[in-house]
Amino acid sequence: MGRRMAGLTAVSLLFAAGCASGHPIGFSEVPRPAAVVGKPAPAPSPLLNGHAPCLPPGVATDFFTWPVRSFQPIVIPRDDDTVTSGAWVLYGKGDSRVAAVWGGEVLIAVDPNPATNAPIWVDRGLLDDDNRALRSETLSPCQWRRHGERQV
Repeated sequence: MGRRMAGLTAVSLLFAAGCASGHPIGFSEVPRPAAVVGKPAPAPSPLLNGHAPCLPPGVATDFFTWPVRSFQPIVIPRDDDTVTSGAWVLYGKGDSRVAAVWGGEVLIAVDPNPATNAPIWVDRGLLDDDNRALRSETLSPCQWRRHGERQV
């Protein structure tokens, strides 16, 4: 998980340096989900108005129904110098895992193979040009690009 955290940090809005210690940026500012012994922490609901959010190519919506294996609240900077609460969520079923970054009810990034070094998907319609902050005025959402991939 530490290797993937480093990869997600490259997107910089996803995690701060403190994430390696298990404490995301703004940890004290974001309410932590109530812990229930033997049950995973709640994740953001993937269903918005009865529909799953758009996903990058090749990523199926079925992972939204998988149990949450890990949940970390995070604070995400916005390009208007405000912040919003978010969450890094690891979904898992059997040996399969998918990591997702949520900014409120907005899906910002997806890593369909968190155990590999493959680039993660980021929604360029929601992020600034440096992938460092959410846009205050979003472009068209669902502009998925692999992080590090050139825009054409």
